Amino acid sequence: MTHVRGLIQNIVRAALSDGLQAAEWEGYLQSLSSGAQAQMAQNATEFEWVPMAGLVEAAAKHPHGRAAVNQLLRGSLYADLMMTDKHRWMLKVMTPSLMVEETPRMFAFYHRGGRMEVERLEPGLASVAFKGRGPSSAWFSVLLSAWFKRCLELSGAEAVEVAYDPPEATGIQDLHRYRLRWH
Repeated sequence: MTHVRGLIQNIVRAALSDGLQAAEWEGYLQSLSSGAQAQMAQNATEFEWVPMAGLVEAAAKHPHGRAAVNQLLRGSLYADLMMTDKHRWMLKVMTPSLMVEETPRMFAFYHRGGRMEVERLEPGLASVAFKGRGPSSAWFSVLLSAWFKRCLELSGAEAVEVAYDPPEATGIQDLHRYRLRWH
């Protein structure tokens, strides 16, 4: 992925600034490269495209280290903000199967670079693949897995299970698969 919508940057920025005093936040911003500093200094407009590299740098250099990154990796928060605020109308008509079917379009709306596709979809069962590179392995294994789980729950699914299959060691470094089950 190369770019995300401003809404995603604002979610990341809010998570990174949470718990920091104003002076700590300013000191943290000063530790970033000029590009990341400018990007993180203010909220973006929700639908503008912003570079992913600045967000990755900002997360890596956070003064609270792993705790801040763990908060960012809470894909359920990401799903809640996206689906209960910006796209709440969708929840009125979405079934879990329709949610899975629409995932590639939602992903493409918020992310540039990479491609998501539904490989298999049956009632209570789906397989989704992401082809491309992202900011970290945890983005795929933790954040995106939690995002799938929460989106399915919001669409009415129960007993949701998400299994992540990392890229194979045979040189396919950019193919991530998710097996989804629900009742």
